[in-house]
Amino acid sequence: MNNNEYLWMEDIKSNKVLEFVDNLNAEFNELVGDLRHTIAEGISKYYNVEKVDYAFGFRDGVFILVNTGKVHKVIRYTHDGELIEIISSDKIGKEVMFLAALPSWDGSVMCLFYTTGSDRGFFRFMEVDSGSVIYEFRDFLSQIFWLDNNRYLYIRAYRDRPTPDGVKPPAYRVYLRELGSDKEELVFGEGLPTNYHMYVNRDYRLRWMYLNVRRGWTATRVYWSRFGDAYGWRLLYDAGENYAFASGYLGGKHLVTVYDGNKLGRVVGVSDSKYTTVYQEDTYPVSNAFVYSDKLFLIRSIHASSHIYMLDDDGLREVRLDIDVPITLRNFGWTSRHLFYIVESFSIPSSLYMFNEDFTGSRPIFSSKVDIDVVVEEDFVESHDGVNIHYFMVRNRDRDAKIALVHGYGGFGISMTPSYLGYILKFIEDGGVYVLANLRGGCEYGEKWHEMGMKEKKFNVFYDYLAVLRRLREKGYKIIGFGRSNGGLLITATLNMDPEIMDLAIVGYPLTDMLRFHKLYIGRLWTTEYGNPDDPKDREYISRYSPIHNIGDVSRYPPILVYTGLHDDRVHPSHAFRYVAKMRDLGAKIYLRTDTVSGHLGASLERKKEEYVDILSFIYRFFKLGDGGA
Repeated sequence: MNNNEYLWMEDIKSNKVLEFVDNLNAEFNELVGDLRHTIAEGISKYYNVEKVDYAFGFRDGVFILVNTGKVHKVIRYTHDGELIEIISSDKIGKEVMFLAALPSWDGSVMCLFYTTGSDRGFFRFMEVDSGSVIYEFRDFLSQIFWLDNNRYLYIRAYRDRPTPDGVKPPAYRVYLRELGSDKEELVFGEGLPTNYHMYVNRDYRLRWMYLNVRRGWTATRVYWSRFGDAYGWRLLYDAGENYAFASGYLGGKHLVTVYDGNKLGRVVGVSDSKYTTVYQEDTYPVSNAFVYSDKLFLIRSIHASSHIYMLDDDGLREVRLDIDVPITLRNFGWTSRHLFYIVESFSIPSSLYMFNEDFTGSRPIFSSKVDIDVVVEEDFVESHDGVNIHYFMVRNRDRDAKIALVHGYGGFGISMTPSYLGYILKFIEDGGVYVLANLRGGCEYGEKWHEMGMKEKKFNVFYDYLAVLRRLREKGYKIIGFGRSNGGLLITATLNMDPEIMDLAIVGYPLTDMLRFHKLYIGRLWTTEYGNPDDPKDREYISRYSPIHNIGDVSRYPPILVYTGLHDDRVHPSHAFRYVAKMRDLGAKIYLRTDTVSGHLGASLERKKEEYVDILSFIYRFFKLGDGGA
């Protein structure tokens, strides 16, 4: 069957595509309709709890981006303990979600980035106390970096058009802008080729700022300038083909964390073009490193769980946290007085904590709890080449229905670590088991772990996932494969390799045509991770796993749900449409759910809840769980 006969589905505005979407949505609705109410009620107590999505420090406290399950809120916390709501998403629109709330250092003005799920959204600048809007513009999600109350750096993402200097998208440029004005000045990036992206960070004393420029997900150059000087960028460190990032300033040296050598993380001190190793990791990967209060803090990932250490004149010591389960620590930041962070685990909603001044303890600033008794277990299984693959199992202490939802990703150096499960806790409450697999392609065991799942080594990721599935089969579990985006590629490719290994498959916002991904939206950027299908050498190995090109006997495949968003402007929805259309033409039992409002990130929190309800309804249609199964 010729795959090109489905290319008409790339025109997502055509009546033919919209009719296809409507028809398959109606079919899916008929399949799960009567389960939705029960499932929705069951997940509310886990989904509609307050969670901290992000936190942004300013001089006198923190701006907290809170997710209630119904709306996003921006809440300002100050050192005197006061919590004040600044704005909620429903005040702007029904389908709105907040992604960032960036205050100036004195906290008087804020840039709010909001969207309806698309990567293109609105940058709204507003006075914090009055709530009045100063200025607003629309563009793709990128970074705003405040220099003072009036000036900021804007990293513009050129995703659908060339840069002013003629470089094809995707590409990035840094502009200096003034609050309330359309005028801007290019200050960095002219001539920088396609596939380079960047972000700015700073040291905690506001002396220096750093520009981290990366080709794809590895090769990095770090530049520096005095804080506030938008024109003075100078090369600080060239990491070659290695990933690196600026970590601050300590003892008269700029610090850069680089993943060279064993690729577990090395902190380098740079002064007068001389380089010294400040810290070399030899056991577990460093996932983050930064300077605060004249101390170097290191976040080490020990079997995909976060541990924080402090390096000072007394050596390296762990900063103990009063949590006895695997956790993820993220979003470290600072005020003029304190260091803060977000912590979460499988049954712990993401919460904001703040260290006391001597780092002997920390206290919750914004946190929630849910009432469920889960057990978290960890294990390893040997992959096809003898490499051990770690995975978490999260189960109800008192109930095990021997049905496992196995979540995988394996790409772009993204570590799959303990995060609050929300709606999946309903599945666990009813006896399901959630499994999180730490596959190669991620960064759970360092940058080398990432590289072992890139390009021609991509098959390692699929074999790692298969090894986990087969171990669970040996333990007597029925298997639900689950992956989203690059994880959707994982599930569809793995199904082709062993169609009978799963009893059900759930595939979200997937890539399925790996010979055309680079021609759609920002897919060209991903050639740094997957390889370039236009290069015959790369095309040879990509074509061997591209899901839509390697479908086998569909009578052996389990029921499959593919879900996507019509306005996904990151992974083109035609990946989902074409795969489903071809599988259906071959006689597969496959369903499509398309949200006609949302994009890759979803849309409003209520709309995301509908998506989650439908995912669980699909599972409960095929498996007897709790009181909601068929």
